Amino acid sequence: MPPMYSLITGASRGIGEAFARTLASEGHSLILIARDLQALTALQQSLTAQWGVKVVVIDIDLRDPNATRIIYERTEKEGWDVDLLINNAGFGRFGEFESHPVDDYVAMVQLNVTAPMVLSHYFLRAMRERGQGAIIHVASMAAFQPTPYMTVYGATKGFLRAFSEGLAGELRDSGVRILTVCPGLTDTHFFMAAGADLTKTLHAAPKMLTPDVVVKESLDALRRGTMTVVPGLKNRIVAFLSSAMPHRIGVPLAARILGRQFKDQPHQRYS
Repeated sequence: MPPMYSLITGASRGIGEAFARTLASEGHSLILIARDLQALTALQQSLTAQWGVKVVVIDIDLRDPNATRIIYERTEKEGWDVDLLINNAGFGRFGEFESHPVDDYVAMVQLNVTAPMVLSHYFLRAMRERGQGAIIHVASMAAFQPTPYMTVYGATKGFLRAFSEGLAGELRDSGVRILTVCPGLTDTHFFMAAGADLTKTLHAAPKMLTPDVVVKESLDALRRGTMTVVPGLKNRIVAFLSSAMPHRIGVPLAARILGRQFKDQPHQRYS
């Protein structure tokens, strides 16, 4: 019987890389997707040397609307059966909505919304036919409230959470598990690339988690059959309070807090 594969988007660094390393240590064969071929190849060589697992890489930009079809057709051609899909790739923009080119937002919706939805559609049918498999969508704590100064990013993550939880309801008796992961502040390269230290503004925010902790709690939640997980106890408390807070209170509060950091800084970036 050919090996089953775990497919991870945004696999070259951060949470995606941590998923790859953890799953390789458990003996999973991997399909790693990202734009950075050099980083993917280095990760492939590291995982193969350390764990002896099968690792294939596909360097492609999921902001291209054709990318999802290309990935799926490649897996079909090669006979790579995917039983775990991790939709991790995503990016965002800090700053006032009108400060960024509209093409940035179109690309963001393509990467954060359309790509995970399409990949889920492609790979779900075979999972259902086998009566087993799993899809993990990496959303964000921004999914729990509208997010001023990260307006489109927060909206895309809100869609991803709603889509993922709705799909989990559809598949509750199918043998296929769907998990939404909503990380809070996580110590990855994205905040460094943004040039912004969020903890200077979010004084009450929990300490950043490592990608390894996010991945461990996510995989533990998947095995338990949990529908949505917020890694980190303090993050879970914040997410609960955020969900319970009426938007008429939460949105102005978020605007005041986030505006201190991101207003008039339109070209900062995060994922």
